Amino acid sequence: MKQFENLSSTMEAENHSKNLASLKSLKHRGKFLFLIILIFTTTSCVPTLYIAKSTARQNEISTSPNLRQFLNNKQPHQISIVLRTSRTTSNVTQEVQNNELYNTVERKLMNAGFVVRDRALLEKLIVNEQLSYESIAEKIKVDLIIEVLENSRIDNNYPKIFRQNDNKEIRMYGEYSHDFLNIITSKLSFRIVIAETGAASGFYTFYYTPCINGCNFYAKKAGNDYLIGKSREGVKMKYNYWMKWWRLPDREECSWIADANYISDDLSNKIINILKGK
Repeated sequence: MKQFENLSSTMEAENHSKNLASLKSLKHRGKFLFLIILIFTTTSCVPTLYIAKSTARQNEISTSPNLRQFLNNKQPHQISIVLRTSRTTSNVTQEVQNNELYNTVERKLMNAGFVVRDRALLEKLIVNEQLSYESIAEKIKVDLIIEVLENSRIDNNYPKIFRQNDNKEIRMYGEYSHDFLNIITSKLSFRIVIAETGAASGFYTFYYTPCINGCNFYAKKAGNDYLIGKSREGVKMKYNYWMKWWRLPDREECSWIADANYISDDLSNKIINILKGK
């Protein structure tokens, strides 16, 4: 009888140990499963880093033999210049930037040794007195008129897109596209007129396009759409909004434009090089 009781106690102990082992195993499996779910939910809503690349536009440069001869026969301090501009936009911010651009060009021309005349006086003579360029040349003692033909911006909504991790090109655009990338090219066209003859003797167009070497952005797939932004946290917030309300947030651009100071400096240097025959 005692042997039977001892055997029963031993079996109970073994069963208890097995139960404890099973509970521990289930507990570990539960922790592991929870960890897998946590990792999946955490990583699944992390936006991916991409690169947007644009294509450079070809500058257009055309200088007549007459202008080349005129420039080759004079030193900078012997050449008087006036910049002619026109109001091409109703956007106040852009108008301010345009004025800053023209002021920079005039200042750099002066620093390079050229004589720069007042462009406001030129405009007054043209509008109020309707004088020809030849008459203006006599009135304000100017040799060359740099006339701005176009100062505009061109949208490029379809840049090439690459995943950063494998540099593989992908597409994100279609009829369901929600957010969109916008790379803005600045276009500046002008001509140089020899005031004494009124002859347009040079035509030039320069393009300033950002993201030629690539601009970083983040994106996350949401249904048939992509949520796009310049910061990971910003895109994550949009994605969480979509997950919570099952609808996309308000449309938002992710855009780039060339730095205004860079354009001012570079354009000034290009004009100076043209006037120096380089």
